[in-house]
Amino acid sequence: MIGMRLRQFRQAKALTLDELAESSRVNRGTIHRIELDQVSPRLDTLIDLCRSLDISLGDFFQPIHGTPPATDPIENTPELAGFQKGVSTWLEHAEALIRYSADSLCVLDSDGFAIYESDCALHFYGGTLEERRSRPWWTCAHPDEQAAVQSSFEAFVEKGEPSALVQFRALHRDGSWRWVRTTLSRQLDHPLIQGIIASTQDVTLLRRLEEDATRNQKSESLAIALGGITHSFSNLLMVMQAQIELAQVKLGPDSLIQPNLASMEEALKCANPLLERMRDYAGNPLLALEPLDLNALILDSATTLHALNRRGDSLRYDLAERGLLINADRRLLKRLLIDLVANAFDAISEGAGSVTLRTAHLHLSADEIQSDGWVERDLLKPGDCVLLEIRDTGCGIAPELLSRLFDPFFTTKFMGRGMSLSAVQGTVRAHVGGIRMTSRLGEGSCFQILIPLASPRHSEVREHLPHSVSSAFPGAVLVAEDDMVLRGCIRGMLELLGHRDVLEAENGEQALCLYLAHAERIGLAVLDLDMPVMGGIEAFTKLRGLNPSLKVLFSTGAWQRDPRLAVKLSEGLTAVLHKPYRMEELRNALTGLA
Repeated sequence: MIGMRLRQFRQAKALTLDELAESSRVNRGTIHRIELDQVSPRLDTLIDLCRSLDISLGDFFQPIHGTPPATDPIENTPELAGFQKGVSTWLEHAEALIRYSADSLCVLDSDGFAIYESDCALHFYGGTLEERRSRPWWTCAHPDEQAAVQSSFEAFVEKGEPSALVQFRALHRDGSWRWVRTTLSRQLDHPLIQGIIASTQDVTLLRRLEEDATRNQKSESLAIALGGITHSFSNLLMVMQAQIELAQVKLGPDSLIQPNLASMEEALKCANPLLERMRDYAGNPLLALEPLDLNALILDSATTLHALNRRGDSLRYDLAERGLLINADRRLLKRLLIDLVANAFDAISEGAGSVTLRTAHLHLSADEIQSDGWVERDLLKPGDCVLLEIRDTGCGIAPELLSRLFDPFFTTKFMGRGMSLSAVQGTVRAHVGGIRMTSRLGEGSCFQILIPLASPRHSEVREHLPHSVSSAFPGAVLVAEDDMVLRGCIRGMLELLGHRDVLEAENGEQALCLYLAHAERIGLAVLDLDMPVMGGIEAFTKLRGLNPSLKVLFSTGAWQRDPRLAVKLSEGLTAVLHKPYRMEELRNALTGLA
């Protein structure tokens, strides 16, 4: 029946065997044997013939009007008509499924050459069928992955496995590299297929979502870990700072070990910037942001930025004509600017190079947020944004290092570096922004920071420090600190400053009990912000409820612009010391509260 149909269509199109063979890439002898019903064609062969005749597989089995009669007619019976209709319907259904499937379907021979490709495959890979059939299937993979894909295919064929899964980057017809997942199914013994079916899915978006989820989980875990580390680290630095100062006072200025203590104190000062970087990476979600003009901040920082250039490279500015207002923390944003510019200058090797700072107003669409090249984008929303771009003409970054670039303490330089870019990521996250970057070896890198444009309804939160009065105050001091060693250090510092009556509590709840028992003699409460059982803010509220005029000093390792503190400071008779602090800073704070 297939041979009869093929002859009818060929004669209706007025094609000779040679003409049909030339247009279909099917051997003339094969076509002749099919028409004589000496051989049953494979599916790919039949599809090639249908394409040359400009018909579908469904049309191949439909009744044909006006065609020359077959040389060996078959009697038309109801059974034959029903069979023809069923086959035609089934083929049309199967052809539609293949044609409109989102998966690319290829049939490969055992050497990896394509003998059939679906319409989706044709549209995905681009080029001509002849070009792709002239080279093995795995050549569509990225050059870095071709060998692995070839090895997987050859192992699949050799081992005789029924199926296998391969994942790689494939070249799309638009020139981009797309992540694909291909399932290989062995059908070499199937009489109609006689090949290996390669069903390929474009999983670029799925892989991107998986990478984002993994990166977010890692960032959140690191932020939580660093949050706990910075709290403990600030307490340890505070203990060391306090013990050094206590020893300096007790030993007197003429002690032979005073120079050693002074050297230890200088070394401790170097730990404070590292502590700040760790806090910045953790990303303070409670930052009190204020409206800032990005262009003005860059110009105000020009002297500092130029000081980073030690080899005379060019630092250029391409700033937007109008002001760009964002809600930001001035200290963090200036630190971000310095870190990125310093990183750009570090990337420039000896010789002439340039770093360019560009600002612009952008309208970010949802599609742009889902595009490639993002390091941080999960908090970013479509809408008006401010762009800060730092571009250098340096050595560029190797592709295998890009995914690790923002990891804490990862660096391609000497040990001890590696917190600047991770702190940048924490700062951008705290400002609900995004980071996009591109880099090519030998051509330089480009970092783009995008932060939402400031809302006019944003209200600025300011810290109101109490006015200084007397330099001393009467009464006992209540110290609430969960770290026992640090609590003892604070007590020692207070005693050296003349406050001999000190009550100690491990948490806010104990502090409240002590105050209720000794309210008449307590004139000041020193509260740690984060304590178990009851924290400093809750203890502050309850103590002020008992005595609205009680003076409170917060001793904390929290961020300097933590709104929890800002609100309490605005109520007056309150001050804050950020760990680690020196005895002189404690004296000044007590003087301000007196």
